[in-house]
Amino acid sequence: MSGVETVTIPGLSDFHTHTSLYIALMESTSFWEVSEKEAAMEIIAKLPADDLTLIQGWNESLFSFTEEELASMPPVIIVHYSLHSMVMSPAAEDMLRPDYPDIVARYGDFAWYQRHISDILPFLGRIPKITPEATAAHFEELAAKGVMHVQDMLLVSEDALRIISASPMADRIKFWAGPDMYARLSPGMRAKVWGIKLFTDGGLGTNTAAMHQPYAGEENKGLLVYEDDALLGLMRDTARQELPIALHAVGDRAVTQILDALGALSAEGLGFPEIRVEHAQFISEQQARQLKEAGVVLSMQPNFSLDSTIYAETLPLGYAERNNPFRMLIDQVGYVPGKDLFLSSDGMPHGVEPALESSLFPPHSGQRLALEEFIKGYTRPDEPTRLVVDIDTEQQEVFLKEILSEANADNLD
Repeated sequence: MSGVETVTIPGLSDFHTHTSLYIALMESTSFWEVSEKEAAMEIIAKLPADDLTLIQGWNESLFSFTEEELASMPPVIIVHYSLHSMVMSPAAEDMLRPDYPDIVARYGDFAWYQRHISDILPFLGRIPKITPEATAAHFEELAAKGVMHVQDMLLVSEDALRIISASPMADRIKFWAGPDMYARLSPGMRAKVWGIKLFTDGGLGTNTAAMHQPYAGEENKGLLVYEDDALLGLMRDTARQELPIALHAVGDRAVTQILDALGALSAEGLGFPEIRVEHAQFISEQQARQLKEAGVVLSMQPNFSLDSTIYAETLPLGYAERNNPFRMLIDQVGYVPGKDLFLSSDGMPHGVEPALESSLFPPHSGQRLALEEFIKGYTRPDEPTRLVVDIDTEQQEVFLKEILSEANADNLD
Protein backbone atom coordinates (compact mmCIF):
# COMPACT_ATOMS: atom_id res chain seq x y z
CA MET A 1 0.00 0.00 0.00
CA SER A 2 1.73 3.16 -1.21
CA GLY A 3 2.57 5.80 1.42
CA VAL A 4 1.86 3.57 4.43
CA GLU A 5 4.59 2.82 6.97
CA THR A 6 4.00 0.15 9.62
CA VAL A 7 5.82 0.69 12.91
CA THR A 8 5.88 -1.05 16.29
CA ILE A 9 5.97 1.13 19.40
CA PRO A 10 5.49 0.55 23.15
CA GLY A 11 2.09 1.00 24.75
CA LEU A 12 1.49 4.57 25.85
CA SER A 13 2.00 6.01 29.32
CA ASP A 14 -0.38 8.98 29.52
CA PHE A 15 1.30 11.44 31.89
CA HIS A 16 -1.73 13.73 32.21
CA THR A 17 -5.37 12.65 32.24
CA HIS A 18 -8.28 12.67 34.70
CA THR A 19 -8.92 9.02 35.40
CA SER A 20 -11.17 9.19 38.46
CA LEU A 21 -13.28 11.93 36.87
CA TYR A 22 -13.64 10.07 33.58
CA ILE A 23 -14.57 6.86 35.39
CA ALA A 24 -17.27 8.75 37.29
CA LEU A 25 -18.57 10.35 34.10
CA MET A 26 -18.92 6.91 32.49
CA GLU A 27 -21.86 6.39 34.84
CA SER A 28 -23.52 9.70 33.92
CA THR A 29 -26.14 10.55 31.31
CA SER A 30 -24.68 11.94 28.08
CA PHE A 31 -25.61 14.73 25.66
CA TRP A 32 -22.56 14.12 23.48
CA GLU A 33 -24.73 12.92 20.58
CA VAL A 34 -27.63 15.28 21.28
CA SER A 35 -27.85 18.30 18.99
CA GLU A 36 -31.54 19.20 19.33
CA LYS A 37 -33.20 20.68 22.38
CA GLU A 38 -36.32 18.58 21.90
CA ALA A 39 -34.27 15.38 22.18
CA ALA A 40 -32.53 16.72 25.28
CA MET A 41 -35.85 17.52 26.97
CA GLU A 42 -37.12 14.02 26.18
CA ILE A 43 -34.08 12.50 27.92
CA ILE A 44 -34.52 14.77 30.94
CA ALA A 45 -38.22 13.93 31.22
CA LYS A 46 -37.35 10.27 31.78
CA LEU A 47 -34.90 10.94 34.65
CA PRO A 48 -35.84 9.99 38.24
CA ALA A 49 -37.66 12.66 40.21
CA ASP A 50 -36.06 11.77 43.55
CA ASP A 51 -32.43 11.20 42.58
CA LEU A 52 -29.72 13.57 41.37
CA THR A 53 -28.53 13.07 37.77
CA LEU A 54 -25.44 14.53 36.10
CA ILE A 55 -25.55 15.05 32.33
CA GLN A 56 -22.26 15.60 30.49
CA GLY A 57 -21.39 16.62 26.95
CA TRP A 58 -23.80 19.56 26.59
CA ASN A 59 -22.94 21.96 23.78
CA GLU A 60 -24.42 25.30 24.83
CA SER A 61 -23.92 26.73 21.35
CA LEU A 62 -26.55 24.27 20.04
CA PHE A 63 -29.25 24.87 22.65
CA SER A 64 -29.76 26.33 26.10
CA PHE A 65 -32.44 26.20 28.79
CA THR A 66 -34.72 28.91 30.15
CA GLU A 67 -35.28 29.40 33.87
CA GLU A 68 -38.81 28.11 33.41
CA GLU A 69 -37.56 24.95 31.71
CA LEU A 70 -34.98 24.34 34.44
CA ALA A 71 -37.68 24.80 37.10
CA SER A 72 -39.75 22.03 35.49
CA MET A 73 -36.88 19.50 35.57
CA PRO A 74 -36.07 16.79 38.13
CA PRO A 75 -32.81 17.15 40.11
CA VAL A 76 -30.27 17.50 37.29
CA ILE A 77 -26.85 19.07 36.67
CA ILE A 78 -26.14 19.74 32.99
CA VAL A 79 -22.43 20.21 32.32
CA HIS A 80 -20.84 21.83 29.27
CA TYR A 81 -18.60 19.44 27.34
CA SER A 82 -15.52 21.50 28.36
CA LEU A 83 -16.47 21.03 32.04
CA HIS A 84 -15.95 24.80 32.46
CA SER A 85 -19.63 25.70 32.95
CA MET A 86 -22.92 24.11 34.00
CA VAL A 87 -26.55 24.73 34.87
CA MET A 88 -28.65 23.13 37.59
CA SER A 89 -32.35 22.70 38.04
CA PRO A 90 -33.76 24.31 41.22
CA ALA A 91 -34.52 20.79 42.46
CA ALA A 92 -30.82 19.92 42.16
CA GLU A 93 -29.81 23.15 43.90
CA ASP A 94 -32.13 22.35 46.81
CA MET A 95 -30.69 18.86 47.08
CA LEU A 96 -27.06 20.05 47.00
CA ARG A 97 -27.26 23.27 49.02
CA PRO A 98 -26.76 21.69 52.49
CA ASP A 99 -23.46 20.03 51.48
CA TYR A 100 -22.20 22.44 48.82
CA PRO A 101 -23.55 25.90 49.72
CA ASP A 102 -20.76 27.86 48.00
CA ILE A 103 -20.99 25.94 44.74
CA VAL A 104 -24.78 26.21 44.59
CA ALA A 105 -24.65 29.93 45.36
CA ARG A 106 -21.87 30.86 42.92
CA TYR A 107 -21.52 28.33 40.11
CA GLY A 108 -23.31 30.76 37.76
CA ASP A 109 -20.53 33.32 38.26
CA PHE A 110 -18.22 32.49 35.35
CA ALA A 111 -15.04 33.95 36.85
CA TRP A 112 -15.69 32.30 40.22
CA TYR A 113 -16.27 28.96 38.50
CA GLN A 114 -12.94 29.16 36.66
CA ARG A 115 -11.05 30.14 39.79
CA HIS A 116 -12.56 27.21 41.68
CA ILE A 117 -12.18 24.56 38.97
CA SER A 118 -10.03 22.43 41.30
CA ASP A 119 -13.12 22.19 43.56
CA ILE A 120 -15.70 22.00 40.78
CA LEU A 121 -14.21 18.99 38.99
CA PRO A 122 -14.03 16.80 42.13
CA PHE A 123 -17.56 17.93 42.95
CA LEU A 124 -18.78 16.75 39.55
CA GLY A 125 -16.85 13.50 39.96
CA ARG A 126 -18.68 12.72 43.18
CA ILE A 127 -22.19 12.92 41.69
CA PRO A 128 -22.19 9.62 39.76
CA LYS A 129 -20.81 6.90 42.03
CA ILE A 130 -17.56 5.27 40.91
CA THR A 131 -17.85 1.48 40.82
CA PRO A 132 -15.35 -1.35 40.34
CA GLU A 133 -17.19 -2.26 37.14
CA ALA A 134 -16.82 1.23 35.67
CA THR A 135 -13.17 1.27 36.73
CA ALA A 136 -12.47 -1.99 34.89
CA ALA A 137 -14.39 -0.78 31.83
CA HIS A 138 -12.41 2.46 31.67
CA PHE A 139 -9.05 0.70 31.79
CA GLU A 140 -10.19 -1.80 29.18
CA GLU A 141 -11.19 1.09 26.93
CA LEU A 142 -7.79 2.72 27.44
CA ALA A 143 -5.96 -0.51 26.66
CA ALA A 144 -7.94 -0.93 23.44
CA LYS A 145 -6.59 2.50 22.42
CA GLY A 146 -3.03 1.55 23.31
CA VAL A 147 -2.81 3.32 26.68
CA MET A 148 -1.24 1.12 29.36
CA HIS A 149 -0.43 3.53 32.21
CA VAL A 150 -1.95 6.83 33.33
CA GLN A 151 -1.54 9.66 35.82
CA ASP A 152 -4.76 11.01 37.34
CA MET A 153 -4.10 14.73 37.65
CA LEU A 154 -7.01 15.59 39.95
CA LEU A 155 -8.39 12.95 42.29
CA VAL A 156 -12.14 13.46 42.77
CA SER A 157 -12.73 11.68 46.10
CA GLU A 158 -11.37 9.31 48.70
CA ASP A 159 -13.95 6.73 47.60
CA ALA A 160 -12.55 6.91 44.07
CA LEU A 161 -9.01 6.48 45.38
CA ARG A 162 -10.05 3.51 47.49
CA ILE A 163 -11.90 1.73 44.66
CA ILE A 164 -9.28 2.33 41.96
CA SER A 165 -6.30 1.51 44.17
CA ALA A 166 -8.00 -1.73 45.26
CA SER A 167 -8.57 -2.80 41.66
CA PRO A 168 -6.32 -5.00 39.51
CA MET A 169 -5.41 -1.80 37.65
CA ALA A 170 -3.81 -0.15 40.70
CA ASP A 171 -0.26 -0.55 39.40
CA ARG A 172 -1.18 1.27 36.19
CA ILE A 173 -2.00 4.64 37.80
CA LYS A 174 -0.37 7.47 39.74
CA PHE A 175 -2.60 9.94 41.64
CA TRP A 176 -2.32 13.70 42.10
CA ALA A 177 -4.74 15.72 44.26
CA GLY A 178 -5.67 19.33 44.89
CA PRO A 179 -4.43 20.69 48.24
CA ASP A 180 -7.89 20.68 49.86
CA MET A 181 -8.60 17.12 48.71
CA TYR A 182 -5.18 15.97 49.91
CA ALA A 183 -5.78 17.52 53.36
CA ARG A 184 -9.16 15.75 53.68
CA LEU A 185 -7.82 12.29 52.90
CA SER A 186 -7.29 9.79 55.69
CA PRO A 187 -3.58 9.12 56.40
CA GLY A 188 -3.66 5.69 54.76
CA MET A 189 -5.23 7.04 51.57
CA ARG A 190 -3.00 10.13 51.58
CA ALA A 191 0.02 7.88 51.29
CA LYS A 192 -1.32 6.65 47.93
CA VAL A 193 -1.19 10.16 46.42
CA TRP A 194 1.99 11.14 44.61
CA GLY A 195 1.75 14.92 44.67
CA ILE A 196 -0.23 18.16 44.67
CA LYS A 197 -1.92 19.66 41.59
CA LEU A 198 -2.64 23.39 41.30
CA PHE A 199 -4.45 25.31 38.56
CA THR A 200 -2.90 28.72 37.80
CA ASP A 201 -5.09 29.72 34.83
CA GLY A 202 -8.07 28.53 32.78
CA GLY A 203 -8.34 27.18 29.25
CA LEU A 204 -8.59 28.21 25.62
CA GLY A 205 -12.21 27.17 25.09
CA THR A 206 -13.36 29.78 27.61
CA ASN A 207 -10.69 32.42 26.79
CA THR A 208 -9.42 32.08 30.37
CA ALA A 209 -5.88 30.84 29.71
CA ALA A 210 -3.79 33.74 31.08
CA MET A 211 -1.93 35.48 28.24
CA HIS A 212 0.38 38.49 28.06
CA GLN A 213 -1.58 39.67 25.01
CA PRO A 214 -5.38 40.06 24.72
CA TYR A 215 -7.59 37.59 22.91
CA ALA A 216 -8.57 38.64 19.40
CA GLY A 217 -11.13 41.43 19.39
CA GLU A 218 -11.15 41.69 23.20
CA GLU A 219 -9.40 43.48 26.01
CA ASN A 220 -9.45 40.19 27.93
CA LYS A 221 -6.06 38.59 28.63
CA GLY A 222 -7.48 35.56 30.41
CA LEU A 223 -7.64 34.76 34.07
CA LEU A 224 -5.14 33.91 36.80
CA VAL A 225 -6.70 31.60 39.37
CA TYR A 226 -4.69 33.01 42.28
CA GLU A 227 -3.25 36.35 43.31
CA ASP A 228 0.54 36.15 43.44
CA ASP A 229 0.73 35.86 47.25
CA ALA A 230 -1.95 33.17 47.36
CA LEU A 231 -0.17 31.00 44.78
CA LEU A 232 3.14 31.49 46.55
CA GLY A 233 1.54 30.41 49.84
CA LEU A 234 0.13 27.20 48.38
CA MET A 235 3.43 26.37 46.72
CA ARG A 236 5.30 27.12 49.96
CA ASP A 237 2.99 24.78 51.92
CA THR A 238 3.57 22.02 49.35
CA ALA A 239 7.35 22.51 49.45
CA ARG A 240 7.37 22.32 53.24
CA GLN A 241 5.51 19.01 53.05
CA GLU A 242 8.24 17.83 50.64
CA LEU A 243 5.63 16.82 48.06
CA PRO A 244 5.91 16.86 44.26
CA ILE A 245 3.89 19.63 42.61
CA ALA A 246 2.22 19.94 39.20
CA LEU A 247 1.05 23.36 38.00
CA HIS A 248 -1.56 23.81 35.26
CA ALA A 249 -0.44 26.75 33.12
CA VAL A 250 -1.75 27.06 29.56
CA GLY A 251 -0.91 30.71 28.93
CA ASP A 252 2.43 32.53 29.01
CA ARG A 253 1.25 34.95 31.73
CA ALA A 254 0.54 31.96 34.00
CA VAL A 255 4.05 30.65 33.33
CA THR A 256 5.46 34.06 34.33
CA GLN A 257 3.54 33.90 37.62
CA ILE A 258 4.99 30.43 38.30
CA LEU A 259 8.53 31.64 37.56
CA ASP A 260 8.08 34.55 39.96
CA ALA A 261 6.88 32.18 42.69
CA LEU A 262 9.76 29.78 42.10
CA GLY A 263 12.20 32.68 42.42
CA ALA A 264 10.68 33.67 45.76
CA LEU A 265 10.77 30.10 47.05
CA SER A 266 14.37 29.68 45.96
CA ALA A 267 15.29 32.78 47.94
CA GLU A 268 13.71 31.10 50.98
CA GLY A 269 15.71 27.92 50.37
CA LEU A 270 12.59 25.92 49.45
CA GLY A 271 12.13 23.48 46.59
CA PHE A 272 10.27 20.34 45.53
CA PRO A 273 11.28 16.70 45.01
CA GLU A 274 9.59 17.03 41.60
CA ILE A 275 8.02 20.02 39.88
CA ARG A 276 6.00 19.92 36.66
CA VAL A 277 4.30 22.55 34.57
CA GLU A 278 1.27 21.10 32.79
CA HIS A 279 0.33 22.20 29.25
CA ALA A 280 2.69 25.22 28.84
CA GLN A 281 1.19 25.69 25.39
CA PHE A 282 2.42 29.25 24.86
CA ILE A 283 5.70 29.13 26.71
CA SER A 284 8.40 31.44 25.35
CA GLU A 285 12.02 30.49 24.79
CA GLN A 286 13.16 32.69 27.67
CA GLN A 287 10.60 31.14 30.01
CA ALA A 288 11.59 27.65 28.89
CA ARG A 289 15.25 28.35 29.63
CA GLN A 290 14.38 29.64 33.10
CA LEU A 291 12.20 26.62 33.86
CA LYS A 292 14.83 24.18 32.63
CA GLU A 293 17.48 25.87 34.75
CA ALA A 294 15.15 25.49 37.74
CA GLY A 295 14.76 21.76 37.05
CA VAL A 296 11.12 22.00 35.99
CA VAL A 297 9.64 19.16 33.93
CA LEU A 298 7.19 20.05 31.16
CA SER A 299 4.09 17.87 30.70
CA MET A 300 2.47 18.67 27.33
CA GLN A 301 -0.19 17.35 24.96
CA PRO A 302 0.59 16.88 21.23
CA ASN A 303 -3.16 16.71 20.47
CA PHE A 304 -3.45 20.32 21.66
CA SER A 305 -1.41 21.42 18.65
CA LEU A 306 -4.78 21.35 16.89
CA ASP A 307 -5.81 24.27 19.11
CA SER A 308 -3.82 26.42 16.66
CA THR A 309 -6.59 25.71 14.16
CA ILE A 310 -9.57 25.33 16.48
CA TYR A 311 -8.98 28.67 18.23
CA ALA A 312 -7.23 30.51 15.39
CA GLU A 313 -9.85 33.29 15.37
CA THR A 314 -9.85 33.88 19.14
CA LEU A 315 -6.18 33.50 20.12
CA PRO A 316 -4.06 36.65 20.53
CA LEU A 317 -2.36 37.75 17.33
CA GLY A 318 0.59 35.48 16.51
CA TYR A 319 -0.20 32.96 19.25
CA ALA A 320 -1.51 30.18 16.99
CA GLU A 321 2.00 29.71 15.59
CA ARG A 322 3.48 29.74 19.11
CA ASN A 323 1.28 26.94 20.43
CA ASN A 324 3.09 23.75 21.55
CA PRO A 325 6.58 24.86 20.45
CA PHE A 326 8.18 21.42 20.65
CA ARG A 327 10.97 22.15 18.18
CA MET A 328 12.04 25.24 20.12
CA LEU A 329 11.94 23.37 23.41
CA ILE A 330 14.00 20.44 22.09
CA ASP A 331 16.31 22.09 19.54
CA GLN A 332 16.98 25.48 21.12
CA VAL A 333 16.47 24.99 24.86
CA GLY A 334 17.52 21.36 25.17
CA TYR A 335 14.48 19.73 26.71
CA VAL A 336 14.72 15.95 26.27
CA PRO A 337 11.60 13.80 25.69
CA GLY A 338 11.35 11.16 28.38
CA LYS A 339 13.71 13.05 30.69
CA ASP A 340 12.22 16.49 31.32
CA LEU A 341 9.58 16.65 28.59
CA PHE A 342 6.66 14.22 28.90
CA LEU A 343 3.66 13.77 26.62
CA SER A 344 0.02 13.05 27.37
CA SER A 345 -3.58 13.58 26.24
CA ASP A 346 -5.61 15.21 29.04
CA GLY A 347 -8.17 12.64 27.83
CA MET A 348 -9.04 14.87 24.85
CA PRO A 349 -8.97 12.29 23.41
CA HIS A 350 -7.09 9.30 24.76
CA GLY A 351 -5.25 6.93 22.45
CA VAL A 352 -2.25 6.41 20.24
CA GLU A 353 -3.92 7.45 16.98
CA PRO A 354 -4.75 11.12 17.75
CA ALA A 355 -1.56 11.58 19.77
CA LEU A 356 0.78 10.27 17.09
CA GLU A 357 -1.11 11.94 14.27
CA SER A 358 -0.86 15.34 16.00
CA SER A 359 2.84 14.74 16.68
CA LEU A 360 3.86 13.77 13.15
CA PHE A 361 1.42 15.96 11.20
CA PRO A 362 0.66 19.11 13.27
CA PRO A 363 -0.71 22.40 11.88
CA HIS A 364 2.70 24.13 12.21
CA SER A 365 6.20 22.79 11.63
CA GLY A 366 7.44 24.00 15.03
CA GLN A 367 4.98 21.59 16.68
CA ARG A 368 6.31 18.48 14.96
CA LEU A 369 7.81 15.60 16.94
CA ALA A 370 9.90 12.85 15.41
CA LEU A 371 8.69 9.29 15.98
CA GLU A 372 11.63 8.56 18.28
CA GLU A 373 10.87 11.70 20.32
CA PHE A 374 7.22 10.70 20.58
CA ILE A 375 8.15 7.23 21.82
CA LYS A 376 10.58 8.54 24.45
CA GLY A 377 8.15 11.16 25.71
CA TYR A 378 4.94 9.11 25.68
CA THR A 379 6.04 5.64 26.85
CA ARG A 380 7.91 3.92 29.66
CA PRO A 381 11.21 2.18 28.94
CA ASP A 382 10.01 -1.01 30.67
CA GLU A 383 6.61 -1.20 28.93
CA PRO A 384 6.02 -4.81 27.78
CA THR A 385 3.04 -4.11 25.51
CA ARG A 386 3.79 -3.36 21.85
CA LEU A 387 1.46 -1.55 19.45
CA VAL A 388 1.51 -2.04 15.70
CA VAL A 389 0.60 1.24 14.03
CA ASP A 390 0.05 2.16 10.39
CA ILE A 391 1.19 5.66 9.44
CA ASP A 392 -0.28 6.89 6.17
CA THR A 393 2.24 9.57 5.22
CA GLU A 394 0.24 10.62 2.16
CA GLN A 395 -3.06 11.07 3.98
CA GLN A 396 -1.28 12.15 7.20
CA GLU A 397 -3.31 9.69 9.27
CA VAL A 398 -2.42 7.12 11.91
CA PHE A 399 -4.21 3.84 12.64
CA LEU A 400 -3.73 1.41 15.50
CA LYS A 401 -3.38 -1.92 13.75
CA GLU A 402 -3.01 -4.38 16.64
CA ILE A 403 -1.69 -4.86 20.15
CA LEU A 404 0.99 -7.55 20.31
CA SER A 405 1.03 -8.44 23.99
CA GLU A 406 -2.07 -8.96 26.11
CA ALA A 407 -3.34 -5.60 27.38
CA ASN A 408 -4.76 -6.66 30.71
CA ALA A 409 -3.81 -5.77 34.25
CA ASP A 410 -2.57 -9.24 35.18
CA ASN A 411 0.26 -8.98 32.65
CA LEU A 412 1.34 -5.45 33.54
CA ASP A 413 3.66 -4.38 36.32
